[in-house]
Amino acid sequence: TKYYGYSLDGGVTWTDNSKNTKSPLALTGLTNGVTYGIKLRAWNATGAGASSTVVAGTPVAAKPSAPKITAAVGGAGQATIAFTPGADGGAAITNYEVSTDGGKTFVAMSPTVTTSPIVVTGLGYAVKYNIAIRAVNSSGSGAASAAKAVTTTKVPQTISFTQPASMSVRSADQVLTYSTTSGLTLTVTAAAAKVCTLVGGKLHAVSAGSCTVTVAQPGNTMYAAGTSIVRKVTISN
Repeated sequence: TKYYGYSLDGGVTWTDNSKNTKSPLALTGLTNGVTYGIKLRAWNATGAGASSTVVAGTPVAAKPSAPKITAAVGGAGQATIAFTPGADGGAAITNYEVSTDGGKTFVAMSPTVTTSPIVVTGLGYAVKYNIAIRAVNSSGSGAASAAKAVTTTKVPQTISFTQPASMSVRSADQVLTYSTTSGLTLTVTAAAAKVCTLVGGKLHAVSAGSCTVTVAQPGNTMYAAGTSIVRKVTISN
């Protein structure tokens, strides 16, 4: 029975297997990216025949299979994508690419990411995205995951407002101290106009009673509305 043997080192050593009876021969157990000097020789009942000329062969990895997104959580202008990787195709994963349009276009992560989760930054605020990812190895970009929808959030802001001191109708107008972490303009209102008003940004006492001052910030395309702060000021005679 005729069969074939092969050498991976230019004919120095041989592997002869009676199961290798026809072309093509599948040579397994090789290292991707390594160049081998491959030769073949035929065997029959009388022994081994002359070997072929040497041919250089370099096995390459398959492209990675599709990962699976397990969770997508929106943050302020970003999204965190947790996933289970697919098979690496026989070569190490060197990076992931991300799509925010459901897999139409992909951008490589920078700096590179090789494990879950992926944090996608530079997104809009309070915007819905359809995220897909794919792995990259030495053979190129692999199959993409199924897309998963995620909606980003706005940046939170915190308002601070110092409790105004008690006043009398004879007190000088009081400067109010307030701020917000967003740096946006705050809206200040004073209820009970018969008791107090705002004059030039200062609290002015009109008559005895309770004066309610509210500081608010409604937010914008980037910042979420802040939680309004309400302070009460006692106005005495």
